[in-house]
Amino acid sequence: MVDFVHGELDELVNISTQSDLNAQYIHCLQTSKRLRFEVQPGDIRPLAISGIGRTMLSTHTDVEIARLMRRINALCPPSEQMDLEELMKIINGIRRDGYMFSKHIITPDAGVIAMPLPKRGFGRVLVLGVGGPVFRLEENQESILSCMREGIRRYLSA
Repeated sequence: MVDFVHGELDELVNISTQSDLNAQYIHCLQTSKRLRFEVQPGDIRPLAISGIGRTMLSTHTDVEIARLMRRINALCPPSEQMDLEELMKIINGIRRDGYMFSKHIITPDAGVIAMPLPKRGFGRVLVLGVGGPVFRLEENQESILSCMREGIRRYLSA
């Protein structure tokens, strides 16, 4: 699936999972384009403020999200903390739309379009992300979403 999406888009394509209070990249294919933002397997992003983290949170119940936010707000630096009510507005948008498009959150001018992958038998939540310069993601948003959905349908449908 990752190879398919990468081959169609030639953008950074990644798979991430939750690691305690962070989202962690576990597989990444880089773009060949000159203007790019690279991430590596093992890199982490804050769960409550990053696009991939929020997408992961959207797969949890409201009760689980509230519990995680109490931990995040108690243990993490202020830059990674967030008001639960404000976060739930974002989470409900992801649940409604089936994806998150985050822009300029972790790195200026960079963004990610992220979708939760269908839950599998092994219990881990996985997120598919396509990242790059915000202007390029905005210009190609519909084709990126279409390609991601096609990849998920083609390779992960039961």
